[in-house]
Amino acid sequence: MGHPRSPIPNSPIPNSPTDNSPTTISPTTPNSPTPNSPTRKLVDTRDVLGHLLTKTATESACNPHNYAEDTNMFKGVVIKYNEPPEAWIPKVRWRLYPFRGDDQLDVLYIHRQSAYMISREKKLGDILVEHPSCSKQHAVLQYRSIPYMKPDGSKSRRVLPYIIDLGSANDTFLNGDKVEPRRYNELKENDMLKFGFSSRDFLVMKEKSEKQLTAGVGYWDANTSADDESD
Repeated sequence: MGHPRSPIPNSPIPNSPTDNSPTTISPTTPNSPTPNSPTRKLVDTRDVLGHLLTKTATESACNPHNYAEDTNMFKGVVIKYNEPPEAWIPKVRWRLYPFRGDDQLDVLYIHRQSAYMISREKKLGDILVEHPSCSKQHAVLQYRSIPYMKPDGSKSRRVLPYIIDLGSANDTFLNGDKVEPRRYNELKENDMLKFGFSSRDFLVMKEKSEKQLTAGVGYWDANTSADDESD
């Protein structure tokens, strides 16, 4: 049985937002659910990476921190990333909260695909970061199904988010620290991401914590226990 990766898109890529628009994930799906808070705009995704055939990589299978660097074509552009064999669409509904200074931008819903390309290029970006310091293929947010042992000794799996910098010109930062290029870095709730010299910060959260935040509970008070996602 194959990995439940993102489906191949059947429709052309719609028009992208203007250059002065807030950071977005583009575009919406007809049956997308409404956001929990009426004050927040739902921003859905298109799947740039999902249509690409994932090639099994021995290095990726042997070392869970490395990724399969190969070449694929999308809209005439060589994509320098392949999803690893353990790629998986999460059950947990993860969110990215973009901030520009003290201003919160539209919430990004990032649970419908197994991977998201982060790019300043409109035709390549699942997540657009339209800043000149960001690269055309800057980083990828990748979900991976990771085995672990429960306290009772039984085996299970967790689908966890990771960020991987694709050798960008001006780096990716996790909680203020530069990440090593071409290595998977696990993301945890309340982590903060920054790309290049962009002034925008991206807060990583789960849906349940978003509900608490909407109810007036600070994100630092949210329950951050691990979520099992067994095969």
